[in-house]
Amino acid sequence: MIIENNSTNYDRGQTTPDYTVAVGLFLFGVLFALSLSSTFMEPYGGNQETSIVADRIANQLVGDMLVPEDGQSYEISAECATVLFEYSNGESVDVEPPGCDLRETSNLNQQFGIGDRYQVQIEIKDSNRNTAFFGGVEFIAGSSIPTQADIVVSERYVYMNGEYYTVEVRVW
Repeated sequence: MIIENNSTNYDRGQTTPDYTVAVGLFLFGVLFALSLSSTFMEPYGGNQETSIVADRIANQLVGDMLVPEDGQSYEISAECATVLFEYSNGESVDVEPPGCDLRETSNLNQQFGIGDRYQVQIEIKDSNRNTAFFGGVEFIAGSSIPTQADIVVSERYVYMNGEYYTVEVRVW
């Protein structure tokens, strides 16, 4: 039997272009995973504590504090809201409407039982996103918003006096 020796070798395995494509795809996958790794860890870092405080305050407002005695959650009383904003502006109130679960204090941190290291601002906005008024009282209270801070906003949509409003709680 005669064996011929051809100059072409078909048993070469991986060629240079194949290797280059494989390394390129591997590096692309690694870079893609690294670029997403910061978003994977986002829920576990930063303002998690502050967002819990903002949600707690918003839930207290629309679920208990501003709900009249015979009302339901997310259906707030304009009278209770007026009392809250009058208290927070340092005004005294002669008669608190029944069912309002408010403390007579101008300090929002004391009103909601949170520490002094947090700054809070509460605002009720109408359907046009303007600050609501009732009985001559502007529905905004708390600290001024700083120009540079990590602010967490918690919103709840509520029903008051036959219209829909937004309760915004900002904490920083």
